[in-house]
Amino acid sequence: GFFEALEHQPGADGQAVPTEAGTQKTAYAHAFVLLAASSGLLAGIKRADELFDAISAIHDRYFWDEAAGKMRESFSRDFSESEPYRGVNANMHTVEASLAAFDAQLALGIAADDERAARWLHRANSILQFVFNLSEQNAYRIPEHFDENWNVVWDYNENDKAHQFRPYGATVGHALEWARLGCHALVMNRKYGVKTPSDYSATAFGLFRQALNNWHGDGAAGFVYTTDFEGSPIVRDRMHWVLCEGIGACVALEGINAGHAPIGGLGAAQGYVEAELGSEFSYWYETFTAYAAQYLLEREGRWYHQLDTENRPDESVWSGKPDIYHAFQCLLLPLLPFGHFITAAVKQNPDSVKG
Repeated sequence: GFFEALEHQPGADGQAVPTEAGTQKTAYAHAFVLLAASSGLLAGIKRADELFDAISAIHDRYFWDEAAGKMRESFSRDFSESEPYRGVNANMHTVEASLAAFDAQLALGIAADDERAARWLHRANSILQFVFNLSEQNAYRIPEHFDENWNVVWDYNENDKAHQFRPYGATVGHALEWARLGCHALVMNRKYGVKTPSDYSATAFGLFRQALNNWHGDGAAGFVYTTDFEGSPIVRDRMHWVLCEGIGACVALEGINAGHAPIGGLGAAQGYVEAELGSEFSYWYETFTAYAAQYLLEREGRWYHQLDTENRPDESVWSGKPDIYHAFQCLLLPLLPFGHFITAAVKQNPDSVKG
């Protein structure tokens, strides 16, 4: 398996040295390795096939629980002990990676119904179906934390509400991210004749509309980070990635021409839509990108990672700038025909992202 974090310098033998906390083998990290390997295959990077085979074997042997239809969370360094926790964050990124892996196998000439490719789309749909059903049962707010038998642990991290990876309550940005991933999967299912287990379009729209209830949810501009399951804000700081996933969800829902939202109305987009300026998704796309330009862009190529409740740069949850991929993806998505996952879409439409 793959270590979660490494020291900057190799050991005396030239081999990588894991950090003290980085020896754990996590589904979250292994999802990103699968995503990287899939992108490498599509890009024709040397030895990407070696990496893809290695990470696929680890997913198959340790992390994927076929009986549950979801991923186990984490293991000790030698895989002898499994953490008695299950979470949808790691599973969400496994959906993302599985869709990319499906595309990567197709790019190698493997048929969509060949098990080598089909298993990845099957896994994405299995996880999506579980989470989408769960969201519908909870007014389109997604419980994040479970025991090893997939029972919801409602009070998980009640005493550490702003935990970096496992915050208490419902995470607004994840609702938007799940909505986008559901739209990707829906398009791919339709294209390759795979039956979608439920109405992904409606559920994605429901997740989007519920998330909008948290826009200016405490009276200030922007999305709050987390809420309880009645919608009251818990952690009110603004994270750049939540806004980015809002942009991505707009592109995705527009891309599938989503309709028949199960909850809510047009709200702030009412006048815009009635004036025939565009759909509610284009309204919110313009609104979110304007917010990003006003508050989140530090300077060209750099985004503030976190803002406080008054939209000033802050580091109470995250220090520094630990990732930029959410911003990069949300800027790529509007340039591409919506459907295949991002790497495959870039490969198939290279002129869309030039200049």
